[in-house]
Amino acid sequence: MKKTLTFFSFIFLLGIFLVPSSVSAAQEAQITLNSFVQEYYLYSKTTDNLVLDFSLTVTEADTLNDLVVQNNGDAKNSTDIADIILWLDDGNDVYDGFGVDTELATGSSNSVKSWSFVDLDVALEADSTSRFYVTVSLTQNGTEGSSFMFALSGYNDMNSNTVFDANEFGVFLESGYEIPDQSLEMTTFAKYNRRGFDPIAPKVVIDNLSDGETVIGDSYVINGRSRESGGSGIDDIEICINTDCLSASNEDVDFESWQYSWQNISEGDYEIYAKATDNNGNTRETEKIVVTFQLEEDEVIDLPDEEPELSFWEDGRFLKISDSPAVYFLDANDVRHVYPTYSVWQSYFGADFSSVETVEGTVLSSYDLAANVPMKEGSLMEVESLTKYYKVGAEGTLQWVKSEATLVELFGADWIDQVYYLQAGFYSYYTVLDPIE
Repeated sequence: MKKTLTFFSFIFLLGIFLVPSSVSAAQEAQITLNSFVQEYYLYSKTTDNLVLDFSLTVTEADTLNDLVVQNNGDAKNSTDIADIILWLDDGNDVYDGFGVDTELATGSSNSVKSWSFVDLDVALEADSTSRFYVTVSLTQNGTEGSSFMFALSGYNDMNSNTVFDANEFGVFLESGYEIPDQSLEMTTFAKYNRRGFDPIAPKVVIDNLSDGETVIGDSYVINGRSRESGGSGIDDIEICINTDCLSASNEDVDFESWQYSWQNISEGDYEIYAKATDNNGNTRETEKIVVTFQLEEDEVIDLPDEEPELSFWEDGRFLKISDSPAVYFLDANDVRHVYPTYSVWQSYFGADFSSVETVEGTVLSSYDLAANVPMKEGSLMEVESLTKYYKVGAEGTLQWVKSEATLVELFGADWIDQVYYLQAGFYSYYTVLDPIE
């Protein structure tokens, strides 16, 4: 029967092939703006002012490549906004910024009120929510009263390549999932204010020491970073060790990176923190940490593994002659004992005969012969024609294990694989004790 392709079925088929191949059918993504207390005024020359707080949720593992933000207020790039930074939350769902949250990128201006963050390469785990922040640093002489009302731009990937290109907008995921479908704008706003004084202390962090850390050696270079906010400039960074505070050296512009070379350190615990002071006298300190210094690393003595204590039946020599498979145990008194069956040997050494010496028959016969070697103590044994399983004890004693539950308790679920078989003729060499219930 000839089938007719209707207009609607054609459109349906066409629709299948028009879906971008990079989009994961199972992926779902959502962006949510988070409310925060917005300062009414953002002051000139201040840094890291929070203007946008959002969470990104994905159902499948993905990668955040790029995103675009815009200011729907009238504060402009260069005139009012010196730079704009994207941060990834450190996991506490609170904006901390410098020294705590991860600084992902500084935005590039697309226009006077639009910025892009590109090549982010932020891994997003399946069924996870990641929180991001956008902050601005302000110029010194911006427009008084200009406003900040930031938004995530609605998605528009004109060439459908899942990465940001000029004149495109939105949040760009590796999967190609298109979000947000429209601009998401903060409902609060702030205004630019030219403040004639600086009441804000610089921020400072120590990068290469942490609370509870142990350091080996009698010298150490402490590295850190600082960030001015308010326009006064940083006057000094000090490292405080117990009660002594000494100046660090400036390794960059305005102490953006700094270091302190600590010499002649004695062993012990030290309380350490950093202190930043600007030219207006504003001071900020890091939290105090305790670090232990040792001149030498604690010696780790690598003790040899203890050799297991050998039983009477293992502490000796193992002999045979070339024309017989029989193996004898020669004890410390030079008395020999025969292994009556292969299974008895196995209970001690498995299939390993590497310890057996081959000697002349005259040498072997020169040693007196005594009792047979018994099955190894602790083994599980079955005797020919007896439908019982015995636990082997010391000095060739046997105890019948009466239930399978007890067998499992004593030998594990694979107890049946641990059974050694003994011919009935050797049963009389053993002493049977009370059974194990």
